[in-house]
Amino acid sequence: MPLPEFRLLPFPQLSLLTLPVAVTVPGGLTGLGDLRLANIAVLDAGHRILWGVGATLVFPTATTPETGQGKWQAGPAAAIAIAPENWLLGVLAQNPISFAGDPDRPAVNALFLTPFAVYQLGRGWFIRSQPQMIFNWKSGKQLLPLDLGVGRVFTIGRQDVNVFVEPFWNISHDGPAPRYGITFGVSLLYPNFWREQ
Repeated sequence: MPLPEFRLLPFPQLSLLTLPVAVTVPGGLTGLGDLRLANIAVLDAGHRILWGVGATLVFPTATTPETGQGKWQAGPAAAIAIAPENWLLGVLAQNPISFAGDPDRPAVNALFLTPFAVYQLGRGWFIRSQPQMIFNWKSGKQLLPLDLGVGRVFTIGRQDVNVFVEPFWNISHDGPAPRYGITFGVSLLYPNFWREQ
C-alpha cells in the first residue's frame, strides 16, 4: 500500500502487510502464521531506481506453535528496485529481532532477504520469481528456495487485483520448512495512488 508524504512523514511510504497461511496436505497442519508489517520510506520516488529504508514488525498471531515463532519482533528494513523495459528487479531486506513474547520459545534474530524479478508478458500476465531467503543469525540455519511463478493483474470494478501462483523448491533447508510447495497470492494494487493525492 503506497502512502503519500505528510507533514509527520516527509517521504512517501510503501507498506506491506502479510498474514501467511500454512496448509500441508494430505492430512497435515493448517494454520495462520505471524502477522508481518514492513514499512519503507521511499527516498527517491518517481525515478527508474527506487530505494528506501524503514522498519519491520512481527506480531505473534500464529494459531499453532508450528506456524509461528511466539515472539514480538522489530527491526530494520530496506529495499531497492529498478524497472527497465518490461522488468521489475530488486530486493527487500528485513531483519526482525525478538524483544518480548513466549519465554519458552527461542529468541529470534533472522535476515529475510527477498530478491524479486517480474517480467510483464502483456494483457496483465507476468512471470515472476520472489524467493524468501532466511538466514537465522542465532542458529546459523538457513532456507534458500528456488521458485518461478505466473500471475495476472486485472480489475474487479474499480479495484486493481494481482493474483499469482508460484511453485517452489527449497534447495537448502534447515528446520521444519517443506522441501517443496506452491505459493498462492492475492494483492490489491493502487498504481496511481501518489499521483491522485
